[in-house]
Order: sequence, then C-alpha cells, then structure tokens
Amino acid sequence: MSISQEDREGRLKKKILERFDDEAAQETKALKSRPDYVQELEYFVDLLAAGRDPATISERVGRPVVALMCLQAPLELFHVFGLQPFKIFGGTMVAQRLSAPQLPAIMCPMLRSALGELHLDLRGNRGVKFLAWVAPTTCDWVVKIQDMMEVCGVTEIPPFYRIELPHLKDRDESQERWLEEVYLLKSFLAQITGKKN
Repeated sequence: MSISQEDREGRLKKKILERFDDEAAQETKALKSRPDYVQELEYFVDLLAAGRDPATISERVGRPVVALMCLQAPLELFHVFGLQPFKIFGGTMVAQRLSAPQLPAIMCPMLRSALGELHLDLRGNRGVKFLAWVAPTTCDWVVKIQDMMEVCGVTEIPPFYRIELPHLKDRDESQERWLEEVYLLKSFLAQITGKKN
C-alpha cells in the first residue's frame, strides 16, 4: 500500500509541529534559567511561549496583529492605530524542511524558515493569518518574499506592504525618503483599520 503525497506531507507537518513545540519549550526554559531572569519578565516570556499563532497573540493583547518581517518599521505607528506589531519567524530550524524543496538553496535561512512556517496548518487554517504584513526591504530576499509565498503554495495572502529602506541614512535625500515611507505606512495602516490618525 503506497502512501499518498498528501499523507506524507501531513506526517511531515505533524512531526515538524512537534519539533517546533519542543524548540519553543527549550528556548522558554533557557530564558527562565538565565541568572539575570526576574519574575517581572514572566508575562513577556509566556507571551513568547504562546507561539506564532496570531489568534492567540491577539487574544492575549486585545488587538489585531500585524506581521513584521523586521523591526525597522516605526512601532509607534502600529500602536496609534490599535494594532499589535509582531516580529515573525525568528529563524526556527525545523520549519525550513517544509519550504526548502521549492526555494533556492542560497536563500536566507531565516526567510526559508518563515516560509516553512506558513506551510504549517495552524488551528485548522492554511498558513498563519495576520491582519496584514509589513516588510521593510532589508535585503533582496525580503523584497521577493510575497512572490516566494506564492511559490510555496500560500494562496491567501493578507494585505502586504513593503517599506523601502534608504541605504544611506546620513544624506538629506535619504532622510526625506524615509519620512515619505513613514507617511505611506501611515496611510496603509489607516486603510486596513479604517481609522484616521
């Protein structure tokens, strides 16, 4: 009796989710066992341990979650619009196995793991659901992340916004360009939330 491709993929996803949970538990334990760990950090470590499920995060913080590829975006803007910015995909090694066959071998491991996580069926949904994605263009791979999502079979992509980061921050032109990008991000956040601030 041969195993179907769907069964094989289901088994792989189950195994990766188990390893993913183990990886998260080990990281949480490592944080709590540090000599500089204090009880006041418990809330934040437990929030981290909740995983990358936007519904869980949203429930914990009481507002919609927007995925950030990088913390180069001005976080204050998200809070003004009642959104929770969430830096996604810190580079789990186990999730890379799901996306590796579809992606170039030289691709950034962090983004490969991000795309692998999007393959996982979390809480019965295909992929991870966020209100929107914001991707500062820190590298050429991030510029192509939306295309790579499609290559990896992610069909439902929420509103997606790229922030173009100036490469030379000392120049007046770069500072003007950054200010323009901040205003464009503000417009995008206003559009997805329906709020004007």
